[in-house]
Amino acid sequence: MVGTLNFVQSIPPSDLEAEALMTQDLATLGQVFTGDALRNYKAILSQLRIRGIYLFNILESQSFGEIKVYTEGSKLLAEAEVFETWSGHTHRASDQLCIENQESHDAPQTVFLEKKKDSWYITSISHDNTSPPITNQCGQYNCYLLTQS
Repeated sequence: MVGTLNFVQSIPPSDLEAEALMTQDLATLGQVFTGDALRNYKAILSQLRIRGIYLFNILESQSFGEIKVYTEGSKLLAEAEVFETWSGHTHRASDQLCIENQESHDAPQTVFLEKKKDSWYITSISHDNTSPPITNQCGQYNCYLLTQS
């Protein structure tokens, strides 16, 4: 069965990801993430806090490929191809110094979802791009990327 998915939440999941990486607030992600996906982000946010940095990511584009909806036992599940383009930068939390920026890069992924009550939740994400984005040193307090977002 192939169908479409509608998120009940008012903020798209990718915007929640970007917000959580900047604010380091895991509660934000709990609105649409569960299971392995939420655990993975919890680990990422913990590492960012330990390193004293935060990420300011910019979602430049997003499109969807095939979406498969299926049942597994009593669970209603889905698998969606998602094609995103991101750029961003890394800031030191203590004084907002921009440490580095990432050039625009494609981030294709397969997103796995489960329907619980009236909403779809992301249970895991498989990133399909193995190439790391190009990273440039920044070293500015007034990073130019902040003015482009």
